[in-house]
Amino acid sequence: TTASRASDAREIYGAFLTQWMGKDGAPINVANTVERPTPENIAQYNECMSGGRGGDVHWSTSTTDADLNRALASLPRINLVDPKRWQAMDPGLLIAKGHSVDTAVSAGFAHGLMTLSAISFNEAHDTAMFGFSFVCGSLCGHGADVMFKKTSKGWVQSKQRCGGWMS
Repeated sequence: TTASRASDAREIYGAFLTQWMGKDGAPINVANTVERPTPENIAQYNECMSGGRGGDVHWSTSTTDADLNRALASLPRINLVDPKRWQAMDPGLLIAKGHSVDTAVSAGFAHGLMTLSAISFNEAHDTAMFGFSFVCGSLCGHGADVMFKKTSKGWVQSKQRCGGWMS
């Protein structure tokens, strides 16, 4: 249902971002739109869920931009950003202009953009997958797929690593 989808999105996105941001108090820019998973993403979800043994899980993608915005509206330190209007503060360019590496990287991270994909659920609705990317410049960013499992205590991020990239 719409209400349970929104509740699941709030819990999953909230848990992920709270963990990702840590306790340093710095705000984070998050794109106000979700990306739809591609067939390649779904293949990666299957690979991750099976622990590399292959498999064919049927995933349903149900979260929307509205679900994301509702889920993040109540979280502190989140700045929802239109990704079409966002501009990086590339650490490489700042270093080339004479800024120290520490200052340039801090500025890049402070102006970076987190983008989240729509959450996909398996048929049993006990596993959720989504992707994220954090970009802060041309050679500044990282991302991965993330798995959450539904437990008696709610949605919990799996310790299983699901691919990833770094620039």
